[in-house]
Amino acid sequence: MADEDIEEIADKFAGKFDVMTCSTLYDKGALGQRELKLSQAICLLWQNSTTGEVSGRHSDLHLLVCVYCAGLLDLLVIDKIRINDMLSTCLCLVSKKKMVELDHNQGTSTYLDTMALTEMIEQRHHPRELVDWLEESVDKNDDESASVLTLDSLVKSGIFRKEKLSVGTRFYLNNQEIKQSLVQEVRDTLLTEKTPDLYMRVLLTLLQGADHYRENYDKDKIFKQYFSKQEYKQAKIRLKVISRDWPPIPPPPPPQEMTATA
Repeated sequence: MADEDIEEIADKFAGKFDVMTCSTLYDKGALGQRELKLSQAICLLWQNSTTGEVSGRHSDLHLLVCVYCAGLLDLLVIDKIRINDMLSTCLCLVSKKKMVELDHNQGTSTYLDTMALTEMIEQRHHPRELVDWLEESVDKNDDESASVLTLDSLVKSGIFRKEKLSVGTRFYLNNQEIKQSLVQEVRDTLLTEKTPDLYMRVLLTLLQGADHYRENYDKDKIFKQYFSKQEYKQAKIRLKVISRDWPPIPPPPPPQEMTATA
């Protein structure tokens, strides 16, 4: 199967964003309780612990959009953006567009500003679709891509040590414990029947989208490094179940008809 183009990738992640945030499981308060932001956790798992490489950080469209999508969720959690539905009609067909909106000009003083928020503030009077932001996230300069900004935030926080070598840049672990804890939680969730909390469920759902829908030669490159070949057969089944288990919020009941009284 041919690899997807950016429009398809952006559309897929916009769909995942919608499914997660419109689920009965979604809870902003619960998502904001972890030390690592979602975008940081994705980059931490992306990094190869042995070599320090973050392969494809400038070119892997699936993971670039994945990190940016996680960054938007990070902004949603801290109430810096909101997502509203806008109905549009074309040729008698009604479609629902997810619009990214905000009514403030306050940044976060974090990497999330450069990644997305500053530009969104500049365009706040002209809201745009979520899928458009995701699609255009890969057009940034290398030093302003979602992956590089997030990796640099992990350097700034002391989790990574960044070294420029003749063969490229490496991100070595300064804090082994925080990654080991995250990897162990991923393994426990996918190798047992342990019910993931919301943070882990979102993380796995996003990474499954980035890891699974690519060319066969590069398929599942993130998750495979944390499991043996035999373990991954089991983990992959569990991963698919978790990433699809987002019960939707039921629609409101129809208004009751008023009965005439004598």
